Amino acid sequence: GATINVSYKKRRHINVEDEKGNNIYATKDGVIKKFNISSGLKNVKVNQFVKKGDLLVMDTIVNNKEENIDIGTRGNVYASTYYFLDITINGNYEEMDKYTYMLDKARYEVGKNLNSEEEYIEKEEILECDLNNGYMKIYYVLYEDITI
Repeated sequence: GATINVSYKKRRHINVEDEKGNNIYATKDGVIKKFNISSGLKNVKVNQFVKKGDLLVMDTIVNNKEENIDIGTRGNVYASTYYFLDITINGNYEEMDKYTYMLDKARYEVGKNLNSEEEYIEKEEILECDLNNGYMKIYYVLYEDITI
């Protein structure tokens, strides 16, 4: 036979609620693509162009008695943002190595703007490429959270 000893401790339940924020503003220019909001009132629409500083999500609503009610904000707003990068390199590289190196360098630089797995490069377009002088101009469209 086996003996099992069971002891019971009463667990204290602590109610911890995430603190809700204030108004959410755009940190960059872009075209709104998605809202991931659990609290707050949207002030812009999907496919609307916004500029840095525009109010995206409000932390108050007005009830039918015309009273402001503070509901706080929580969440993220995703947008397509636009970047132009000029890449130059010096040194002796084979032609294909120059191209690859400049493209990798550009992707590394633009990737610094991506902060989560949900963010990514939507479009990459080489506007100008001069392999003899080690110069490349690239246009990027990123899908990123503009509330960070």
